[in-house]
Amino acid sequence: MFIATSISSSEGENIILNMNKFASDLREFVEKGIPKEKNPFKKAFKALNNVEDEHNELISERWILLDAVDSGLSVDNIVDIKEYLFKTILEHNFGNEIYIVISANEYEMARNEQCFDVYNGKYITFKNYEDYRNMILESKRWKEERVKVLKD
Repeated sequence: MFIATSISSSEGENIILNMNKFASDLREFVEKGIPKEKNPFKKAFKALNNVEDEHNELISERWILLDAVDSGLSVDNIVDIKEYLFKTILEHNFGNEIYIVISANEYEMARNEQCFDVYNGKYITFKNYEDYRNMILESKRWKEERVKVLKD
Protein backbone atom coordinates (compact mmCIF):
# COMPACT_ATOMS: atom_id res chain seq x y z
CA MET A 1 0.00 0.00 0.00
CA PHE A 2 2.81 2.41 0.91
CA ILE A 3 4.56 1.88 -2.45
CA ALA A 4 1.34 2.22 -4.46
CA THR A 5 0.44 5.44 -2.66
CA SER A 6 3.94 6.89 -2.98
CA ILE A 7 4.09 6.23 -6.74
CA SER A 8 0.94 8.25 -7.37
CA SER A 9 1.77 11.06 -4.92
CA SER A 10 3.41 14.44 -5.37
CA GLU A 11 6.85 15.18 -3.92
CA GLY A 12 5.31 16.91 -0.90
CA GLU A 13 2.87 14.05 -0.31
CA ASN A 14 5.75 11.56 -0.49
CA ILE A 15 7.68 13.55 2.09
CA ILE A 16 4.66 13.46 4.41
CA LEU A 17 4.27 9.69 3.87
CA ASN A 18 7.91 9.21 4.84
CA MET A 19 7.49 11.53 7.84
CA ASN A 20 4.58 9.37 9.05
CA LYS A 21 6.82 6.31 8.87
CA PHE A 22 9.62 8.26 10.56
CA ALA A 23 7.23 9.34 13.35
CA SER A 24 6.82 5.78 14.60
CA ASP A 25 10.62 5.36 14.70
CA LEU A 26 10.91 8.63 16.63
CA ARG A 27 8.32 7.49 19.15
CA GLU A 28 10.28 4.34 19.89
CA PHE A 29 13.52 6.30 20.18
CA VAL A 30 11.97 8.87 22.55
CA GLU A 31 10.54 6.11 24.72
CA LYS A 32 13.42 3.61 24.75
CA GLY A 33 16.54 5.33 23.43
CA ILE A 34 18.86 3.39 21.18
CA PRO A 35 18.83 -0.36 21.77
CA LYS A 36 22.23 -1.43 23.11
CA GLU A 37 23.04 -3.66 20.13
CA LYS A 38 22.47 -0.77 17.66
CA ASN A 39 24.18 1.93 19.69
CA PRO A 40 27.51 2.95 18.15
CA PHE A 41 28.48 4.62 21.43
CA LYS A 42 27.65 1.72 23.76
CA LYS A 43 31.20 1.40 25.15
CA ALA A 44 31.39 5.14 25.83
CA PHE A 45 27.96 5.14 27.52
CA LYS A 46 28.98 2.24 29.75
CA ALA A 47 32.32 3.82 30.66
CA LEU A 48 30.97 7.32 31.30
CA ASN A 49 27.56 6.59 32.77
CA ASN A 50 27.77 3.00 33.95
CA VAL A 51 24.87 2.20 31.65
CA GLU A 52 24.15 -1.50 31.72
CA ASP A 53 20.49 -1.69 30.77
CA GLU A 54 19.32 -2.79 27.31
CA HIS A 55 17.75 0.52 26.28
CA ASN A 56 19.99 3.09 27.99
CA GLU A 57 17.16 3.97 30.35
CA LEU A 58 19.55 5.79 32.68
CA ILE A 59 20.24 8.33 29.96
CA SER A 60 17.16 10.53 29.96
CA GLU A 61 18.24 12.94 27.22
CA ARG A 62 17.03 12.36 23.69
CA TRP A 63 18.61 14.42 20.92
CA ILE A 64 16.80 14.49 17.59
CA LEU A 65 18.89 16.03 14.81
CA LEU A 66 17.13 16.73 11.50
CA ASP A 67 18.56 18.34 8.40
CA ALA A 68 16.26 20.37 6.13
CA VAL A 69 13.16 18.47 7.25
CA ASP A 70 11.01 21.16 5.65
CA SER A 71 12.55 20.87 2.18
CA GLY A 72 9.89 20.54 -0.51
CA LEU A 73 6.97 21.03 1.87
CA SER A 74 4.16 23.54 1.68
CA VAL A 75 3.46 25.88 4.58
CA ASP A 76 0.46 23.80 5.75
CA ASN A 77 2.57 20.64 5.87
CA ILE A 78 5.31 22.39 7.85
CA VAL A 79 2.71 23.65 10.32
CA ASP A 80 1.36 20.09 10.65
CA ILE A 81 4.82 18.64 11.30
CA LYS A 82 5.51 21.24 13.98
CA GLU A 83 2.11 20.76 15.59
CA TYR A 84 1.47 17.06 15.27
CA LEU A 85 4.97 15.61 15.30
CA PHE A 86 7.38 17.83 17.21
CA LYS A 87 4.90 19.26 19.72
CA THR A 88 3.55 15.75 20.39
CA ILE A 89 7.07 14.41 20.98
CA LEU A 90 7.82 17.23 23.41
CA GLU A 91 4.53 16.69 25.30
CA HIS A 92 4.72 12.87 25.38
CA ASN A 93 8.36 12.47 26.27
CA PHE A 94 8.14 9.35 28.50
CA GLY A 95 9.93 11.30 31.23
CA ASN A 96 12.91 12.09 29.03
CA GLU A 97 14.47 15.46 28.29
CA ILE A 98 13.96 16.08 24.56
CA TYR A 99 16.10 18.29 22.33
CA ILE A 100 15.07 18.77 18.71
CA VAL A 101 17.67 20.45 16.50
CA ILE A 102 16.60 21.25 12.95
CA SER A 103 18.33 22.95 10.08
CA ALA A 104 15.50 24.62 8.18
CA ASN A 105 15.11 25.92 4.65
CA GLU A 106 11.84 27.76 5.12
CA TYR A 107 10.78 30.63 7.37
CA GLU A 108 7.71 28.70 8.49
CA MET A 109 9.88 26.18 10.37
CA ALA A 110 11.69 28.99 12.20
CA ARG A 111 8.55 31.09 12.76
CA ASN A 112 7.85 31.64 16.50
CA GLU A 113 10.70 29.30 17.44
CA GLN A 114 13.88 29.82 19.39
CA CYS A 115 16.61 29.58 16.74
CA PHE A 116 20.33 29.26 17.36
CA ASP A 117 22.59 31.62 15.48
CA VAL A 118 25.69 29.48 14.95
CA TYR A 119 27.77 32.46 13.88
CA ASN A 120 27.19 34.54 17.03
CA GLY A 121 26.38 31.68 19.41
CA LYS A 122 23.08 33.21 20.53
CA TYR A 123 19.41 32.27 20.41
CA ILE A 124 17.18 34.47 18.30
CA THR A 125 13.49 34.55 17.43
CA PHE A 126 12.59 36.10 14.12
CA LYS A 127 9.91 38.80 14.33
CA ASN A 128 8.92 38.40 10.69
CA TYR A 129 9.95 37.00 7.34
CA GLU A 130 12.14 40.03 6.55
CA ASP A 131 14.29 39.46 9.65
CA TYR A 132 14.67 35.79 8.67
CA ARG A 133 15.51 36.70 5.08
CA ASN A 134 18.12 39.24 6.19
CA MET A 135 19.75 36.67 8.48
CA ILE A 136 19.95 34.14 5.63
CA LEU A 137 21.52 36.72 3.32
CA GLU A 138 23.94 37.79 6.05
CA SER A 139 24.96 34.18 6.67
CA LYS A 140 25.71 33.84 2.95
CA ARG A 141 28.05 36.82 3.23
CA TRP A 142 29.80 35.21 6.24
CA LYS A 143 30.22 32.01 4.26
CA GLU A 144 31.69 33.85 1.28
CA GLU A 145 34.17 35.61 3.60
CA ARG A 146 35.25 32.26 5.12
CA VAL A 147 35.76 30.75 1.67
CA LYS A 148 37.83 33.78 0.60
CA VAL A 149 40.05 33.47 3.69
CA LEU A 150 40.56 29.77 3.02
CA LYS A 151 41.58 30.45 -0.57
CA ASP A 152 44.10 33.15 0.39
